[in-house]
Amino acid sequence: MTTQRPLSRRQFLRRALVTSSAIALVSLVAPPPPAVHAQALRPIAVRVADLVQETRSDFATGQPEGVELPRVGGGSGVTAGPEGGVFTSGVLETEFPASHVGVHWQSDGGSLSFELRTSRDGARWSRWQPLSIEAGKDETPRGETFGALVSARGARLLQYRVAFPPGDRTAELWRVTLTYLDAQPRGRPAAESVGFAGLLAGPAGFRAQIVPREAWGADESLRFAVDGGEIWPRANGSSGR
Repeated sequence: MTTQRPLSRRQFLRRALVTSSAIALVSLVAPPPPAVHAQALRPIAVRVADLVQETRSDFATGQPEGVELPRVGGGSGVTAGPEGGVFTSGVLETEFPASHVGVHWQSDGGSLSFELRTSRDGARWSRWQPLSIEAGKDETPRGETFGALVSARGARLLQYRVAFPPGDRTAELWRVTLTYLDAQPRGRPAAESVGFAGLLAGPAGFRAQIVPREAWGADESLRFAVDGGEIWPRANGSSGR
């Protein structure tokens, strides 16, 4: 099931932290690379969409190992027995190539461990990428847990995997949302900059401010290995809440 519902302002700002922090630092301390045309540095429009799994039929497309799917008619989520378990989703197709993906979920009880992998064609997949927690359920309006934003590099196919801890029968997964976005220039007209006040005004202002790594001349060969894995560990920057 695919919806076009935009995320809230807080959710977008948190998702953008990893990508935008590096861009902001470069803009402050150094001019853009000579090879990058000034037009390319203008803010660009960003497409955003969600893939949501919350019903038994949604989860039934995946592979349960030691877990039980929601009951027919609702009233329960994905649960595991005393030995724990793993649920691997079915392959989820996006409506457009995704440059980044953010996974967020609603659950009860024990901690769940999520991983994500992506593919452009279904033949070659990225490695499974563990999702570090960027915001807990107590920090978000709808009580969701947010994983850090993941680079998708133009993927059209997504798949997540979630591990339930052993010995904890209270862990229950109700809803999983994969928010994917396309922040590539791709020749689309640039959105007019709205400044920092506009950024705080909501998702539309946020989208107008995104400048992707490609636009400011990032050399991705220094970041990714041949198999698609990241060479350098991630470093997050924040000026506080």
